[in-house]
Amino acid sequence: MKKIFFALIILLFNIGSVFGGNSLRKGTCGALELIIPIGSRATAMGGSVVADTRGTEAIYWNPAGMANTEGTEVIFSYLNYIADIKYSFIGITTNLGNFGSLGFNTRVMNIGEIIVTTEESPDGTGEIITPNFIIAGFSYSRQMTDRVFFGSSMSVIHERIMQETARGVAFDFGFQYIPGVGGLKLGVVMKNIGPKIRFDGSDLDKNIRLPEDNPQAATRNVRLELASFEIPSYLQFGSSYDFKFDENKSFILSGSFRNNNFSSDEFSGGGEFNYKKKFMLRVGYSSSSEIEYIYGLNFGLGLSFDFGGNVLTFDYSNGQTKYFDNNQWFTFKLNF
Repeated sequence: MKKIFFALIILLFNIGSVFGGNSLRKGTCGALELIIPIGSRATAMGGSVVADTRGTEAIYWNPAGMANTEGTEVIFSYLNYIADIKYSFIGITTNLGNFGSLGFNTRVMNIGEIIVTTEESPDGTGEIITPNFIIAGFSYSRQMTDRVFFGSSMSVIHERIMQETARGVAFDFGFQYIPGVGGLKLGVVMKNIGPKIRFDGSDLDKNIRLPEDNPQAATRNVRLELASFEIPSYLQFGSSYDFKFDENKSFILSGSFRNNNFSSDEFSGGGEFNYKKKFMLRVGYSSSSEIEYIYGLNFGLGLSFDFGGNVLTFDYSNGQTKYFDNNQWFTFKLNF
């Protein structure tokens, strides 16, 4: 099984080299709501949790981690993102024993209202639009052996601006591996693999007179065809180590490398101190060679409460950004 696992990792690396990009391609993809991070635990650790993520948060970070879900877990996460963007995530995972774990999620991005302007009315036409960005996904994960975990996800993307809509699909594939060396864990995930997307709709129908037409000629009905765009795929791999001090206290140290298709590579690291699985302190940092990179230090905490055999957890994280107010994540988890 070890040979199969490492062969799959090599395959993912080779696929990543095919899709790999650099900062010169920045701004040439769309559907960026796919890569807005969710969940307070993972973001507080700088997004370095690809080897250690578990439960419903793993739907986003590495679906292989869903296999570690205990019972059923429901999550609601809310993000105050840059430029007053609001991002909500709701998800549920359930462990079905030998069959594996199933997960469902919905993500909604709200960028607020936009005043419509035209060439004739640069100060606004009086019309206000509210674009819609929604992702709905299904995930499956299974423990293949006592050391190997596999997971995959499919996300359906829906974007709407005025009368124009764009629809697409994205697939994620991930593995987690426990080598049996102390508290060491390894993980790899490839995210957002899918076809190009294109906007289309009735607002692209125009009645115009072509430059070569006779000035007295009637206008023609033409349809503008927009260019298609790729989605932001990336390959991320990482490791973590769980230091057990005693039965009440532990510390997880994690790190990861992320090869982005449409921007420079990213490095991240983080740590989590856990006391009796009731109180957690977290810190993380992410960096890139990109000059315009706006992220950096993250930190957060978590509190868990037992009641009636169920566990309610509140997590908070705060992420540093340049030029904007810091990102803030609020996450509520219920495990039953």
